[in-house]
Amino acid sequence: MDPSVHRAIDARAAATLLAGGPFAATLAHDGALVIATDQPPRVAFATGSGLAMFGAADLDGLEQVVFGARSPGARRMRQLLQSLPLGGSPRLEQLRFFVGRTPVLLGLSCARLAGPDGSSFLVAGAVGAADVESTAGKSGAETPPAIPDPVSPPSVPPPPFVPPPLDGPIRFLWSLDAEDRFGPTDPALATRVGSHAPRPGETL
Repeated sequence: MDPSVHRAIDARAAATLLAGGPFAATLAHDGALVIATDQPPRVAFATGSGLAMFGAADLDGLEQVVFGARSPGARRMRQLLQSLPLGGSPRLEQLRFFVGRTPVLLGLSCARLAGPDGSSFLVAGAVGAADVESTAGKSGAETPPAIPDPVSPPSVPPPPFVPPPLDGPIRFLWSLDAEDRFGPTDPALATRVGSHAPRPGETL
């Protein structure tokens, strides 16, 4: 059985769209890959590994994590649908999504490709931690933490974060480099929101 699932395009159309490009081998080997359309943001195709990367059982669940959730990663994916240059080189992104209540940090190679009918697609494939760390270093950002294996999420979720009592106004600072990647996290913010605080090297 073909491990890929699709809504707007099938595996053959996906192979045609990606032919000769950097994502072709990922598709051929059922690597973690997601293809989306932009009007409205919809997941058009995903490999089985692409579903597993986001902890989704089907395309509806995947779409909720990738575009519908209130997470930094979902917000950034919606921005990339509009801002990436059509036909440009893939851009490495380090993005944080929420799978249930668990934050998951993923390294993704993202690009916008033109379809045969004039439509455009956002393609996102998994990359290794070393690739994302190399890109963050070039931008002047602090080296980000290692990216966990996206296909093997933790079997037992961590206990829910309980913020400390709020005794008064909380003030904190943050910094962004030229590529909108966060610098070191302010301790006041980390104390207040725990694992939901932005991490060094993570994009908006």
